[in-house]
Amino acid sequence: MAVFPLEPIYAAAVLAAAENHCVSEIIDIVAIISSSAPLFPDSSNERDAAADARAKFRHPSGDHLTRFNALRAYEEIQASNPSKNHMKDWCRRNHVNARAIAEALDIRKQLQRVCEGAKIDHSTSCGQKEDPALRSLARGLVLQT
Repeated sequence: MAVFPLEPIYAAAVLAAAENHCVSEIIDIVAIISSSAPLFPDSSNERDAAADARAKFRHPSGDHLTRFNALRAYEEIQASNPSKNHMKDWCRRNHVNARAIAEALDIRKQLQRVCEGAKIDHSTSCGQKEDPALRSLARGLVLQT
């Protein structure tokens, strides 16, 4: 856990993800949580529009997977049209903080390098299954449950 530049609870979640074969998902979630800017900024003048836009990312299992869904949606859109203006427009329309996404992507790259150094395969994914990711989060965040 000491090799990860994370709080111990998040490092524990990453190590649990290695056992549960969902490192890719947990690294994304931890990267979003570790971002200094909020992913979903609270603007009181557009609160209803923001709630409607964010509803498409909402996951019944909670906020962690909701944030994960937003990051994955961003990456899917970026793969189809990577222009900066298009991505800024997408973030604005969906009430997602572009700065938080950019920071999360940088954090993810750093965590991937740390995983490589620790001989953890950061590309391991559980696909559409959410249980492995939830088990990994529960192991790391056990004191917050």
